[in-house]
Amino acid sequence: MMYAYPISNIENLQRLCKISKETNIMLRTDSYECAMLAKTAAEQENLIFQMSVIVDSGLHRFGLEPSKAANLAYQISSFSNIEFIGFSTHPGHVYKKTYEYVEQIAKEECESLVLAKKELLSLGVKTKFLTTGSTPTVRMAVNCKDIDIIHPGNYVFNDFIQISLKAATEEDCALTVSASIVSNPEEGIFIMDAGAKCLGLDKGAHGNSAILGYGYILDHPKACVVSLSEEVGIISANQEQFSIGDIICIIPNHSCSTANLTNRLYCIEEDEYIDVDIRGNSYNFYL
Repeated sequence: MMYAYPISNIENLQRLCKISKETNIMLRTDSYECAMLAKTAAEQENLIFQMSVIVDSGLHRFGLEPSKAANLAYQISSFSNIEFIGFSTHPGHVYKKTYEYVEQIAKEECESLVLAKKELLSLGVKTKFLTTGSTPTVRMAVNCKDIDIIHPGNYVFNDFIQISLKAATEEDCALTVSASIVSNPEEGIFIMDAGAKCLGLDKGAHGNSAILGYGYILDHPKACVVSLSEEVGIISANQEQFSIGDIICIIPNHSCSTANLTNRLYCIEEDEYIDVDIRGNSYNFYL
């Protein structure tokens, strides 16, 4: 199991020490300080954490530029109870862009990891893995011969953000929200019984000018979900498009948020609905 971001909380590290006795834990870091905290926790429990160093490939959130990442990796490679395994990145800044930039960002994603690997090799340390993941660039990343691990991501379901970036088509989107038209307060304005608690208020994690509303209504491409309150949403459309009682299906802007906010997922297979419990992250673990 690979942890997505650095950990500095001692209690969280202690929990991961317990989990690591049942499965292999891979940590990520972009600082000497976090790496030392993990080293100390591992020493106390007499175990080994695997660790990758995060490379900043353009998002400017976590990570270091390649040469600094290589220097940190060189330091970590001598740690007891820490096994340095490679470099990781997440080109999430692709979500700020339109589809014309996706290929270039994917190229920079791969190049930044390869450069860090080369820099570290010049210091005498080999890299086992290069890992990355961002759904808009994943089709290109898998074709980069140097990438060893692709992180799990939004491509499991896809969503309207991916459509806007031309990373997916409408047919590629596996998750939709079913809602009913419950009111028609004025001409061209309709209210549905799905709101922010289901669809989320996401218009792209880092902003995207191509996202105008709060979801894409299947079979009604010109209709727009213009606003959401907690439980309901307002749709602007031609009056003849909808009637009270209509059932509509909405591709959410961000399927990750919807999957997290929703209590049940129903899988449709050959016209049969299969109830799937997806709230594993709400269980209480006493670790």
